[in-house]
Amino acid sequence: MNLTKRYNFCPSLLSITRNPRLIFIPFSLRETNLSYLLGKNYFHSCITSKQSNNIAPISEEFCTRLVSYCNSKFIKDGICIHSPIIKLGFQDNLILNNNLLSLYSKCFGIEYARHLFDEMSYKDVVSWTCIISAYVKDGSYREALDLFHNMIKLSEVPNEFTYSSVLRSCSSLFEFELGSCTHAQIIKRGFEPNPVLGSALIDFYSKCGYFEESLKIFDIKNNGDTVSWTTMISSSVQSQNWIQALKLYLLMIERGVSPNEFTFVKLLMACSILGMKYGKLVHAHIVLMGIELNLIMKTALADMYSKCQRMEEAVKVSNQTPESDVWLRTTLITGYARVSSFGKVISSFREMQLKRILPNSFTYAGILNTSASIHAWELGKQIHSLVIKDGLETSVSVGNALVDMYMKSSAVVRDALGAFEEIISPNVVSWTSLITGFTQRGLKGEAFQAFMDMQVFGLQPNPITVTEILKSCSDQLVMLGMY
Repeated sequence: MNLTKRYNFCPSLLSITRNPRLIFIPFSLRETNLSYLLGKNYFHSCITSKQSNNIAPISEEFCTRLVSYCNSKFIKDGICIHSPIIKLGFQDNLILNNNLLSLYSKCFGIEYARHLFDEMSYKDVVSWTCIISAYVKDGSYREALDLFHNMIKLSEVPNEFTYSSVLRSCSSLFEFELGSCTHAQIIKRGFEPNPVLGSALIDFYSKCGYFEESLKIFDIKNNGDTVSWTTMISSSVQSQNWIQALKLYLLMIERGVSPNEFTFVKLLMACSILGMKYGKLVHAHIVLMGIELNLIMKTALADMYSKCQRMEEAVKVSNQTPESDVWLRTTLITGYARVSSFGKVISSFREMQLKRILPNSFTYAGILNTSASIHAWELGKQIHSLVIKDGLETSVSVGNALVDMYMKSSAVVRDALGAFEEIISPNVVSWTSLITGFTQRGLKGEAFQAFMDMQVFGLQPNPITVTEILKSCSDQLVMLGMY
C-alpha cells in the first residue's frame, strides 16, 4: 500500500515554500502550519532563503533534522514531510525512514507504522526493534514475537532494546521456553549487565512463576537501581506475596536506593490487602521522603484507604491538592459503593459531571452496581443510556454490571442477554453473572447451557460459578425426590 495516497494537500505549507512540489499531510491536520509548531518560522527559514523568492534546496540532512525533532517531541505534523521525502528521492534513506517509523507508531498507530515498515527497501536492527516495540506497546505480543522470528530468519542481529521488547512479550504471554532462550542469547551477547534487561528478566521470571530465579538475577545485580527494586516489589505484589514486597522495600532503604512514586504505588497495593497499619506506615514514608502528591500518588493512597474502608481518609487525601481526574473520582465512587454509602456514590458522580470529568467504564460499573444494590432501576437505565452514548457498552466491567442489574430488575431475561451479547470478550465474571441470574429466576436449563458454553469458550468456572450450578443441581434433585 502506498502511504502517500493516505495524505491530502496542505495549502499552508505550500504557501510558505512557494514550491511546485506538493506537500501532503493527514486529512485531520490539513490546516496546521508546521512553521508555527516548530517555533519562530523554523520551517520557513530552513526552506526559503532571505533573497526574494529564492528557494533553498531541501536536503536529506534538513529532512532528518525535522523528522527527528518531531519524533522526539511527539509532533504528529512531522508526518507531512514524508511525501516530499519520496518526491525528492530520499525514500531509501534508512535514518529518515527509521525516524518516520517511530513517528508513525507514536502518533498514528501500529497499522500505519506496519505499512511503512513493509515498504522500506532497507531495514536494520533499529527498524526491526522499532516495529517490534510498537507492537508490544499496542499489546499485540504474539505479532511482536512473530516479527522477532522473522528478524532472526533474515540474520539480523538483535540489540538490547530488541531483547527487552521480546522479554516483555514473553512475560505477557507466559512464553517461558522462548523467554529462557532469549535469556541465554542475552548472556551470550554480553548484555546481562544492562539494567533495563535486568529488570525485564526479573519481570519475566516473576510473571512465569519462577520467583526464585528472579531473585537470583536480582542478587547478581548487587544493589541494583530504583527500577530493578521496583520491579522486584511489583513482582511480589503480582504473585500476592504482600509481606515479601514490604521486606524488599525495607532492604531497598537499607542499601541506600531511593524509591520513587511507582515503588510506593506498588507498596500501597500490598497495603490495601494487609490493612491500615501497614498503609499508614507507607503513607508516612511518602511524606517523610518528600514524594510529590501528584494524581498518581493521590489515587493510589485513596484506593488503599477505600479498600481498607476508611473513606474519610480517602477523601481527605483526594482534597489535599485541587487536581482531579477520572481515575481518582472513580476510586472514590467504588470506595463509597464498597461501604454501602450509596447516596455518596450518586452525589460523587453528579459532582464529577459538574466538573466536566468524563466517566470511564469503571465509573459506570460502580454506578450500575449501586443501582442494583438499592434497586434504583430507573437510575440504572439512565446510566445505561449514558454508557451507550459514550460507546462503552462493549466494556467487560460495564457489561458485567448491566447483566447483574437487569437480571435483578428486568421482567424479561432479554435485557440481560442483550447486555451480555454486547460484551466483546466476556470473562468468568460475565458468565457467572448470567448463570446466577438464570438460577435465581428458576431457569435451570438455561443456567446449565450457559455453564457448558462458558467452557466451550475456554473459560474455567470459579467457585461462585460452581456454587450456582450446584444450587441448580440440588433443586433438580429435590424435585425428583433424590435429595
